[in-house]
Amino acid sequence: GVAPSHAAWCTRVLACSRGRAGSSPRVAATTSSAFPGASERTGRRPRSVRSHAAWRAPRRASRVSRAAGTDIVLSDTCDEDDEECKIFEIGPDGRLAEPLEAAIPADYYSLLQLDFDASDKEVKSQYRQLQKWCHPDIAGEAGTEVCIILNEAYDTLMDAKEREVYDRDLKELQQLANMAAASGGGDFKPYTGQPLSTFCGSDPSGDQRAVFVNESACIGCRQCNHSAPNTFMMEDDWGRARAFQQWADDEEDINIAIESCPVDCIYFVKQRNLPILEYAMQRCERASVGVMNGGGVRVGDPFDVANSMIKKGEEARARLGMDPAGAMEGAAATGKVGARIRDAFLKLDEKVRGRWSAYDRARESISGTFDSMDESDIEEKFDANKSFFDFD
Repeated sequence: GVAPSHAAWCTRVLACSRGRAGSSPRVAATTSSAFPGASERTGRRPRSVRSHAAWRAPRRASRVSRAAGTDIVLSDTCDEDDEECKIFEIGPDGRLAEPLEAAIPADYYSLLQLDFDASDKEVKSQYRQLQKWCHPDIAGEAGTEVCIILNEAYDTLMDAKEREVYDRDLKELQQLANMAAASGGGDFKPYTGQPLSTFCGSDPSGDQRAVFVNESACIGCRQCNHSAPNTFMMEDDWGRARAFQQWADDEEDINIAIESCPVDCIYFVKQRNLPILEYAMQRCERASVGVMNGGGVRVGDPFDVANSMIKKGEEARARLGMDPAGAMEGAAATGKVGARIRDAFLKLDEKVRGRWSAYDRARESISGTFDSMDESDIEEKFDANKSFFDFD
């Protein structure tokens, strides 16, 4: 009941301070940079909307002070020889370790952590929750781009017409990616409205032409590769020619390559048509050269595939009372959003990324040690297929 002397009070404060910050050289200040807004105001980690048991950090969180009454805070630094920290870093190939890479959101549904048939109420609820987690006051400046994409996702999924068109484009994109993976074509690229080949110059005639190879009809003779090696390469999967660069050789050499083709499978096309033709080429069925030479084999035609893609897109939009002319722009936007989500997601702090359950399960499967795990969490095994949506 007697108030302590000033000297005794100061001694207690100093002792508590040592217990909170002096027990480990790796302990960060309690005002963690991962949650600057809330921690600066309260001096402690902000209360999560999820239960405390659901809040987890990677294995590197084990290197923290565990003194009584101490908040567990991730260190902001990683030792060069700390292999566990390196797991969560982007590798030389620009990708995270598997299965972390597979758990990165790739579309509006996986970004909002929703099923494909989620109701408007569920969309609104998840949107509001994620906006709180990723707000720049909480997640820092890195959360800005995620918030912008969340707004786009909300606007699209809450509009019945926009959502139907988005679902159609997303379904087609997912099916093609699955087909490419099943056939060993792991480098499948979504349609983004941009060419897959690289422009190293411009058409000297001023007609804005580009070079395109119908790889389904190519017999792999290498004549074009010998005549214009900076324009044509032989792809590895089927041994067919491919125009990987545009105007990297003189026009005369390119013309010689086209004229030397024994099956006439190389064309000059309009530059604006090149992106959809290169995308369509990925969708075409192939056959080995030996089987083709035997006759009686039907292979895909990229020109037919491209025309069919445009027609279906225009019909879908016309049926909904939308402008058919925006068919390819809409498909391109759907293809681009996956890369935008990935780039924005990887800018987030590791603790904020852990708010996504698929990523959190992937992280747990790698590190194996997390703070305050539920028993159900321990029993769960990460399934990379749950990160995305497989369409029948």
